[in-house]
Amino acid sequence: MVNLGFKNMMKMKNTKMKKGNPMNGMMNDMEKGVKKLVNNIKKVF
Repeated sequence: MVNLGFKNMMKMKNTKMKKGNPMNGMMNDMEKGVKKLVNNIKKVF
């Protein structure tokens, strides 16, 4: 489950970067999401 979520996040990040749109709010949200995900993974292991 965690792996799937991470892959989706990476896909989203890649598409945003390819478009080159300065979506700072979105990028900040995603960075927060990634940090939460990393913390969750650390808890699991």
